[in-house]
Amino acid sequence: MLRPLRLILILVLAVAACATVPRASDGPLPDGLHATLELNDTTRSVIWTDGDTFVFADGPRRGGKARLRGVNTLETYGPVHRWGTWDPRDLLELARGSADVAARSARSCRATGEKDKYDRLLVDCLDARRELLRTGHGHLYPFDREADPDEVAIQREAQRSKVGMWANGVPEAIVTKVDAASAENGWSAANWVVSTADGKSRREGHREEHQVCDEVCVGRLKSSRSCLVWVPYELRYTGRPACLD
Repeated sequence: MLRPLRLILILVLAVAACATVPRASDGPLPDGLHATLELNDTTRSVIWTDGDTFVFADGPRRGGKARLRGVNTLETYGPVHRWGTWDPRDLLELARGSADVAARSARSCRATGEKDKYDRLLVDCLDARRELLRTGHGHLYPFDREADPDEVAIQREAQRSKVGMWANGVPEAIVTKVDAASAENGWSAANWVVSTADGKSRREGHREEHQVCDEVCVGRLKSSRSCLVWVPYELRYTGRPACLD
């Protein structure tokens, strides 16, 4: 017969294991490009929903989302980006093609279990990240750390070669997220901006009450400005405004 303390320890460990191992979802999986990758030396089926995000199609994380570390691809919910001589619709088509780049071969990835604020598993896929940078389908986005110098060089070469998103101009920075000031946030908000030189991101506070489809731009000179159209998340896929058509 087990001693009481030993029995309690076994129960505690069992509860902890249940809390840390994600449960598979039996619900429908999203549309996207099916592929396989090696995650921590285990082969997994995944669905790439865009160039930097995928959903697990099997295993204990089935239905769970993952986000690539260190790289960002452009938004795919509408023609919301603009810089240089690009037509926003052409940048949208390029953004939609980024999933093809990420899914074109099996990737080798690592994850520690850390998640972002959207509950997506953060995954380090070195070869996918560098291919996105090399083809101009993604830009550096180390967020809270310094970019790898080799990857800074890869992005600069893509810019010099005018491939992908750099074909029609290189802005000073890219707007990746826009928030509107409102009574709920005390009339204070922030936009997130990423340098195209080294990937450093910065938070730009403001008190602007953006209206749906307002264009928010950054850059000191008109020739090096980039813009992002603000559409609240809840309107991006249902009840879409005309600017997303």
